[in-house]
Amino acid sequence: MRYLLIIFSLVSFIFSEVIIELGMVNYTDETIEILIYNLSEDVQGFEIDIEGVNLTGGYGGLAEDAGFDIYVGGDTVLGFSLLGDVIPAGSSGVLTVLEGNIFGNVCLPFVQDVGPEDDTPVIADDDGHSIDVSVGEGLCECDSGVYDCAGNCDGDVVIDCNGDCGGDAVEDCLGECNGDAVEDCTGDCGGDAIVDDCGVCDGNNADKDCTGECFGLAVEDCTGECNGDAYIDDCEICDDNIDNDNETCTGCTDDTAENYDQDATISCDDGCCDYSPLEFDLLTPSNETLIIFNGIDYNALFINFSWEESFDLNDGDEVTYSIMIKNQNTDQVELMLEDFTQQALPVPLSFIIDDPVSCEDVIYIWEVIAQDDSEGEYATVCNEIFEFTLRFESEWYGCGDINNDGDINIFDIIIMINYILNSDYNESADINGDGILNVADCVLLVNFILAN
Repeated sequence: MRYLLIIFSLVSFIFSEVIIELGMVNYTDETIEILIYNLSEDVQGFEIDIEGVNLTGGYGGLAEDAGFDIYVGGDTVLGFSLLGDVIPAGSSGVLTVLEGNIFGNVCLPFVQDVGPEDDTPVIADDDGHSIDVSVGEGLCECDSGVYDCAGNCDGDVVIDCNGDCGGDAVEDCLGECNGDAVEDCTGDCGGDAIVDDCGVCDGNNADKDCTGECFGLAVEDCTGECNGDAYIDDCEICDDNIDNDNETCTGCTDDTAENYDQDATISCDDGCCDYSPLEFDLLTPSNETLIIFNGIDYNALFINFSWEESFDLNDGDEVTYSIMIKNQNTDQVELMLEDFTQQALPVPLSFIIDDPVSCEDVIYIWEVIAQDDSEGEYATVCNEIFEFTLRFESEWYGCGDINNDGDINIFDIIIMINYILNSDYNESADINGDGILNVADCVLLVNFILAN
């Protein structure tokens, strides 16, 4: 029976787990003892997490006796020997004493088979293998293993920006603890945007209508009157009179019209454009006509004056004509007739030249003006002023003064004979006007010289 008990104890020693426990926790000195039991083999290193404390160092215990170096960070302690020293199998007691800032309930979490970074505690033999371990006294009873700064499992007490657990100091939007900088409604830290009366951020009450109602439909008219009836017409005139709409910018927009309005932007649609009579030409007597008369037809000289008809583009406008005939030799107006409604004088005109001089040319010009009966009385002058010449020749067709020296004498007879002998023609030598120069013209010229 004694041998059986010894064998059982040996087997139990060989196969039992290493136990890690929490020893004395001194909240005043902020020191924590970590205990170890049941070492069945040499230990060359350990890693243990302790909740409720921010560790600052470690000393003493079996670790220091074995020459271990102690490293701490946060709530984790690492211990091992850079020289390969070990804590021998069979050792037990204080593993190390830890120092730190205790802020909550101190306990030992037990996490296994999660991963090398999460497992705790971890005990390594001299071959670098993990040794089975369990946690005795001081095991954290919080399933999540999460404690707030007051040591409450799954608690919500936090350290404020001043470092006070459960304090109410907070950072403002500029990161200053207990500062007064705040975000405005646009999210701008320190901004000045505010929510207006209509609930619009930085809206500046722009959504109020002219009565002050948010999102109302009342508007000011163009005079500034709230809910007024005035409006701006197409001429940019503001009033509430529908009868004068667009008056100031409506006019004749045809630049060929006499009353063209360059400032008008709206064309009148009631035929408001006024036009001059259309251009027209004179017809008879044609320009530069020569009219020859003598003593026989002196009192029977009549001239027909006619011209093209002119039209007015305005319906209902009547076109009348005025004719002026002027003697260019005397610069006197021989005839002025006005307001004819036809394109010719009613009867041919008789021209009487007082004391006509033989072979003297009297030059006349004549023009016609067409005028409508519109309010503007627009007029159009004929395209070209015509000229005609009256020439008096005494008893014969030609003048007889062939050499144009002012006298009719033997010299003109000699020149006439030369024309006849050379078969040439000269109008002044064609005394009988038959278009031929011959002895008949000589006889007439000789008789005239003898008689005068």
